[in-house]
Formats: sequence, C-alpha cells, structure tokens
Amino acid sequence: MDNKNSFFSLPGRSRPANFRSRFHQINRCRLTRLFVLLMISLFTTSCFQDAEKREGNLIIATSLPVFGSIISELTLPNDEIVVLLNNNQSPHEYQPRPSDVRRFSNAEIVFLGHPDLDGWAGRLSDVSPLFLAATNSDSHVNPHFWFDPMEVQKSAGIITTSLCTSRPLLCPDYEELLDIFEIQLAVLDTKIVHVIDPLAGESVVTSHPFFDYFLTRYNITSVATLESSPDHEASPSSVIEVLDQIKNHSPIGVIAQQHESSGILQIIKDETELPVVFIEAIGNSEQSYEAFMMSAAASIISLRRN
Repeated sequence: MDNKNSFFSLPGRSRPANFRSRFHQINRCRLTRLFVLLMISLFTTSCFQDAEKREGNLIIATSLPVFGSIISELTLPNDEIVVLLNNNQSPHEYQPRPSDVRRFSNAEIVFLGHPDLDGWAGRLSDVSPLFLAATNSDSHVNPHFWFDPMEVQKSAGIITTSLCTSRPLLCPDYEELLDIFEIQLAVLDTKIVHVIDPLAGESVVTSHPFFDYFLTRYNITSVATLESSPDHEASPSSVIEVLDQIKNHSPIGVIAQQHESSGILQIIKDETELPVVFIEAIGNSEQSYEAFMMSAAASIISLRRN
C-alpha cells in the first residue's frame, strides 16, 4: 500500500468507493449552510440599520435662527437641526446658494414660517415644508408669530406632531419635551408681562409689522407703521400720514428691525426726534428662545417715559 492510500485508510478497513463523492457532498452542504447564515446575518443587520435610521439621526431643516431655537427645545440630542439663515440676514432679501440645496437635501422634515416670509426655502428640498404660522385664523396672516410665546406654543404642537410621525417609537420622549416647553413658555410670558408692565397702554410707531404680535400680547398700541414690509418703500403721502398719527397720539418711540436704515425711518427721526429702538427680528443662533424674547423686552422698556 502506498503512502497516499495509507493516509486515507484505517488499519484493517478498505476505503469506500464513493468516499470522494460523499466528501464533496458534505462540503457543499456546509457551504450552503454558511451562505444561508451569511444572508440571514446581512438581512438582520440591514433591518437593525433601517430601524436605527427610523428612530435616530433625524435631520430637520428650517429657515430662521429663531425657528432653530424653538425646534431645539423640542428635539432629542441625536437630532440634527439645519438652519439656513445666519444672524441678521433677512428672509426677504436672501438669495439661496447651491450649498443651501445640499444642506437641505438630507432633511426628513422642513419647518418654515409662512409662504410670504420664507416660502422660497421650500424649493430647496424635495420634502414638503410645514408652515408654522398656518394656525393663525386671520385672512391676512402676519408671519412673525414667534414674538408671542402663546403663538409659539401652538406651533410647538405642530412640530411635535411631525416629530412623532417620523419617529413613532420616540414619540413619548418628544411629547415630554413639549410638556416641558409649554410650561417654560407660560413662565416666559409671565416674566415679559412683569418687565413690560410699565409700558402697558402706551403707543409706539413701528418700521413694519414684524413686532405686532409682541405689542398686541403685551397691551402696547402701534399707531402707525412706516412700511408694510421691508421691500415696500413708503410713498410721500404715507409719510405725511405717519407724521399726523405721531402728532395725534404722542407715541413713546419707534421700533425698527435691527440694521434697518430706510429713508422714511431717517425722516421720522429728524422730524419728530422720537427715540428709535432696534430689535433683532429673526433670532440669534447663539440664544435660546427665552433669551431672545427677554432681550427684546429689555430693549423696549428703554422707551419708558421719564
């Protein structure tokens, strides 16, 4: 017997004739099992990854820093918020760039204010935007709802409903954050009332209606508006009308948007010598919503009569 045969043979036994075919058959079975186990493993891993994608790493896009501040109060640490505009930029004048499309392209949810304010941003994403000012029942919606904490409370409900739809397993966590934020908004409202109380019943002039929600909420009257919006320049006749309103109502000052320098604003300053207070209209990415609102209240109280 040669070495090759003795290697495969047991002493006193002859090797079966079909040994080689059985050997290959066993190997094929083992390979088939390994393949099936590998496919099951890949399928299971894919399912876990899909579940993780559904329940984590939620990307939310919005337009204004103040919206980012509000949304951040209602989202979880793993959620990512993409804010389009930087501080002191105007949604009425902003020109989108190709990089903005890339930033918005991965978002699962897009929150905007109102079609008249930032509706153009909805074209940057394939996701249909949710407009947070849509709860206002007026025929003419003033999109600057965020200057009233109680209006923000309504919009917070819209945000949480959308988050729950996207991440149903995390909905209890989102709803808990909503409950906390609603309490914070009520406390904030009380704080502002306390700060603004000396101005209750007073009147002011505004550069345009961006601050009307705040004034209405805290019992301050706007007797005249210089321009209907930042992109509509006042006519000479409207300037005369504003001057007449100032003469008749003796407002305590003018409230204008930060960095605003329209011609009519300068005319009113020169003709009336009224003090002008500038308010940041779209928020600040470095401020919480509460800090943003308290800053506005502190600016307004500077108009208090001596």
